[in-house]
Amino acid sequence: GNGSPAVSQAALNALARLGGDEVDSDLRDRMPKSEGKVKKAIIQVAGLRYISGTLPTIAQSLSDPDPGIRAAAVSTVGAIGEEQQIGQLVKLLSQASSADRSDISSALLAISGRKGGSCVAELTKLSGNSDSELRIIALHGLAAAGGPEALGALRSAVDDKEESVQDEAV
Repeated sequence: GNGSPAVSQAALNALARLGGDEVDSDLRDRMPKSEGKVKKAIIQVAGLRYISGTLPTIAQSLSDPDPGIRAAAVSTVGAIGEEQQIGQLVKLLSQASSADRSDISSALLAISGRKGGSCVAELTKLSGNSDSELRIIALHGLAAAGGPEALGALRSAVDDKEESVQDEAV
């Protein structure tokens, strides 16, 4: 409804704590059929509950026209996403407004930190983007991922044509 944010958050937390696989199954079934605030809430709860099998539907919501659903999907993908979502987030970053880039960047860093070297190939592609802001985000992701390939990409960024990117690489 149109309740307060505190009540809405309390309801989400209560749903996240409910026991039983039937709750997960019900939410998994409802997610693709829902829309608006209900879909946003289901995506948030799926992330809080780490509901398996919901990532494909949540990943599809990364490009939802509803900014609330999109934001919930980005946050949840950051929390439970796998290296497969790195490519989707990279694509989303290049199309996103500056305002949305921060949340997408946070999701990218969270997955990179958890999944490490398996994210490096997509992040290295992003580090070659013509947009210096995206190259900097890529460098942060590479630093979070770690490993020898990430280090190589970070070293090459020291010679970037833009000083702001060089500074981030150091």
